Amino acid sequence: MTQNEFAEKYNELQLKEISRDIAGSIVIRDYVNGNSRDTRRETTEPEKEIISKIAYGAMLAYSYRSSGGSLDSILDMAEFTLRQFIPKCNCYDTIYIPLRKVTGTW
Repeated sequence: MTQNEFAEKYNELQLKEISRDIAGSIVIRDYVNGNSRDTRRETTEPEKEIISKIAYGAMLAYSYRSSGGSLDSILDMAEFTLRQFIPKCNCYDTIYIPLRKVTGTW
C-alpha cells in the first residue's frame, strides 16, 4: 500500500488502536548454549507503552505524505528505537513484521 493509500485508509485514532494491538505481545530473545531462542509472551504495561508509542510514531510518519521518508527507513528506525528501550526484545518479530503487515507490504 502506498503512503497516500495508507493515509486515506487510517486516521490517527485508528493508528492508535492498531499500535495498541501491535503492542499486545513481545518476542524475547534468549540464548541457550550459544543458540538463540525466541519466546512470544504478553507485554507488561511498561513494555506495552513503549512498543505502542514507537509503532504509532512509525505509522504516523508513514501516513504523512509530505514526510518523504521511505517505509523501509521508517520501519528500520522503529526496530532500532525499540532495541534501545528493550534490549532483549527480538525487535524484528515484535515491531517490524507487524508494521509491515499493517502497511500491506508483507
